Amino acid sequence: MKKQVIVGLLTLCCVSVFAEARSGQKPNIVIILADDMGYGEVQALNPDRCIVPTPNLDRLVHEGMTFTDGHSGASVCTPSRYALMTGRYSWRTLRTEGVGRGPTIYGNCMIAPGRQTIGGFMKEQGYRTSYIGKWHLGFSSGGPKAAPFDAKAAFGTDTHRPTLPGVGTRHKNTPFFHGFDYFYGYNTSGDLNTHVENDTIVKNCASSLVLKTLAEQAVKQVDSLSATDQPFLLYVAFNSPHLPVVPSAEWVGKSKLGIYGDFVMETDWAVGEVIRALKKNSILDDTMVLFSADNGFAPAGGNVNRDARADGKTFEELGHYPGGINRGHKAQLYEGGHRVPFILRWPQGGVKAGTTSDQIVCLTDLMATFADLLDADYPDNVGEDSLSMLPAIRGEKGLRDQVVHHSMKGNFAIRQGDWKLLFPGSGPKSDIIPPLELYNMKEDQSEATDLLGAKPEVVSGLIELIDGITKSGRSTPGEPQPLEREIDYRTTPKVSIVGEGRATR
Repeated sequence: MKKQVIVGLLTLCCVSVFAEARSGQKPNIVIILADDMGYGEVQALNPDRCIVPTPNLDRLVHEGMTFTDGHSGASVCTPSRYALMTGRYSWRTLRTEGVGRGPTIYGNCMIAPGRQTIGGFMKEQGYRTSYIGKWHLGFSSGGPKAAPFDAKAAFGTDTHRPTLPGVGTRHKNTPFFHGFDYFYGYNTSGDLNTHVENDTIVKNCASSLVLKTLAEQAVKQVDSLSATDQPFLLYVAFNSPHLPVVPSAEWVGKSKLGIYGDFVMETDWAVGEVIRALKKNSILDDTMVLFSADNGFAPAGGNVNRDARADGKTFEELGHYPGGINRGHKAQLYEGGHRVPFILRWPQGGVKAGTTSDQIVCLTDLMATFADLLDADYPDNVGEDSLSMLPAIRGEKGLRDQVVHHSMKGNFAIRQGDWKLLFPGSGPKSDIIPPLELYNMKEDQSEATDLLGAKPEVVSGLIELIDGITKSGRSTPGEPQPLEREIDYRTTPKVSIVGEGRATR
């Protein structure tokens, strides 16, 4: 990575020096990612229309900085997680739509051989790196398979599948093969019962105990990693509140919303367990803690909750709005699909308690942020869509003024400053959905008024911007990068996904 700006470089260096000078060492970093959690499901961010208590996340809000214009790298799971891991938009790969399930596009893994990840990069900077939870970027068979496990007999209905792979089965392409010293978790939500340690299945787990198990494993990692003076990166990707909606027995009935609300409450508890472990080990204030989500709320969770209720009421009828004021939900280009909780606690780094920032940030930005934090560098073929958040964290003008959004179906939107242009593409509803939509996000965050016809000059500028971003192989300063495929941001991709896994032309 060439240094992304000259102006502000001294400020960035000062942040790094400031953090190390106060803590005496490189800061520890903990990333906690919820699965399918809307911006409005943190009660402190949506106090009037969130009826689920989230005391631990509220405490993070009150003790840290909330980025109110923070985004995931896509509006659905696999692309979003790829973008976070690599600092590169997933639509630059051969995967143009959908999520990863089964065979994927690089030898059963979304991440191409040799592609740098935040785990690998931080490992090169002297960090110990651990990964707990959901991967969803593709495993592949790594050796002999053990005898199958009869999950139905062991767990009854508390399992996603009646038969599971046996303990001892080996896998490749887990996070252990992509820059992380340690991994405990699973691949997709369809595999959440089968837990892998590094490269080997070590446990089959009932669905309702998965979140509790991941929280326990995260706490163990905090205890282990804090026992040495070596700085660490801990990435924790919880399974909740994504389907299946399975709160553990002690959380059932805790909320006023139903089983989905119970699951959100348990998610909040799990976040609190990680924070309490950091505090117990006397490293909380020395640690940069980031909480976010891979995309917005999923309507399927609401449907499950409604069907499980005796009164059959929807979230809105109960007074709960998972996306806050944002329109849309997971998989869509509207804000509810990708504007996510984005909460940073880092007092040792100068983050003031109870502050907010309205500057645009994205989960793709972790790679560049970590590089600037450590005054490190990386080549032009790494982190092509990553920009440092450190100036924004310091309350100064941020480096990002644009971000590309991508939907489940592979459609694009481009945001620059206050303006957002959507390319819904063609399809069976093309007579209903306009070919383009334009919104002023400062004045109309809920995307209620389409200004397409009123601002032709804005539309032209945004089209020119996304045209350059898609053709240059990057959205940040640096040498243009080779394209893996031709990208047409104007229409729905003309590809298919085999088994929701392998992109084919």
